[in-house]
Amino acid sequence: MVIAIPDVLDPRRVAAIRAALDNAGDAWVDGRVTAGYQGAHVKRNLQIDETSAVARTEGDAVVADPADYDGGELVIEDTHGAHTVKLPAGHMIVYPADSRHQITPVSRGARIACFFWVQSLVRDGAQRRMLFDLDTAIQQLTATGADESARVRLVGCYHNLLRMWADT
Repeated sequence: MVIAIPDVLDPRRVAAIRAALDNAGDAWVDGRVTAGYQGAHVKRNLQIDETSAVARTEGDAVVADPADYDGGELVIEDTHGAHTVKLPAGHMIVYPADSRHQITPVSRGARIACFFWVQSLVRDGAQRRMLFDLDTAIQQLTATGADESARVRLVGCYHNLLRMWADT
C-alpha cells in the first residue's frame, strides 16, 4: 500500500528548510554511513549527519522540488508491481518498510529529501490493509451523507478490529 500525502509543508516552510540545507556545509556526509551491508555498495549520495544542528532543526521535512532535478524517482516494488514516485516539495509518501525500493540516478540538479520510519500498532500487513480499506470506505460514506447509524456501526467494527489486532 503506497499512500501520498499532499501539502505536508507549505511552500514558505519548504524554501526556509531548503536554504538551511544549502548552507549546511560540513553537515553533509557520505550516505553510506547509514547503509547496511546489503545497500552500501549501491548507495551513492550525500546526507545530512543525523547529529548535526541542521538535522535536528530541519529533519522533519520533505524538501525536494521535482522541477529542480531530473531523475531521482523513488521506485517502490510490492505485490502489485513497481510504483514510481516523484512528488512536489512539501508532499509525503508512506509505504511499508518491507517493500523493496530504490532511487533512480539524478542526472541534473540535486534531490533533497527527508525520510523516517514509523511502526504500526498492527503488525500484520493484511490486517493493516483491511483496516485501511474499512477506514477509507467509512470516510467515503461520511462524505456522501450515508446512513449515520450504519456508519457508527462500521466505525465500531473498525475500532474493535484495531483493538483485537494491535500489538500491546
